[in-house]
Amino acid sequence: MMIVCNICNDNKWLYTKQGQIIPCECLKIKWVNELINKSGIPDRYASAFLSKVHPVLLKGLPETWHRVVEEGELPEYRRSGFIISSPLACGKSSAVGLYLVSIFRAMAERQIRPNSPSHQHLWCNWASEYDWFQQNCINTEDLNKKHNAFSNASIVILDNLGSESIKQESFASKQLNRIISTRYEKGKSTIVTTNLSKKQLLERYGDPLFNKLVKDSIFCEIKEKKQ
Repeated sequence: MMIVCNICNDNKWLYTKQGQIIPCECLKIKWVNELINKSGIPDRYASAFLSKVHPVLLKGLPETWHRVVEEGELPEYRRSGFIISSPLACGKSSAVGLYLVSIFRAMAERQIRPNSPSHQHLWCNWASEYDWFQQNCINTEDLNKKHNAFSNASIVILDNLGSESIKQESFASKQLNRIISTRYEKGKSTIVTTNLSKKQLLERYGDPLFNKLVKDSIFCEIKEKKQ
């Protein structure tokens, strides 16, 4: 039995096999696009190519990244984060964009729908989020919604950590500690890109936050772009 695809009408089909409906390719593409929109990943990273990632960085990326991007696997969501530290213009964000979109494609292939509560993903530029927290420090309802999103996501991308104009003990700095602490306690994966070295991250954010950030993460530090 074949059912006409409700996305492309008569160009593709949904097949039933042993009582299971298999999505056609255009429906999978629609799901991937929905996941991209829900995650907040910028367009330039959602459409990134391997050529955007510097060869030295590519070699230093964790095995998890290669399995997801090159082999189409789904990652272990629990405690499988990583931190990419490298100079500017190495393609850190492009590498993470490739990783996230590869997860979305793997979900579509496995018929995991975009609204699955166990597969939620959140991308944020930390400098922008930092400013948001500073501007909304008295809006309790919006703050709680924001923290729930950070807390519930299977994977959170903190892009450009360290680029914010940080003020020690500021309200926004405390929110970063809350985000990292909550995700650490829940064993959830956080992926970080930063221009700061491990030493600089420690100096900037202090022992407690730094230790929670790196304890269950693979730290990939590229010190220079020479091949």
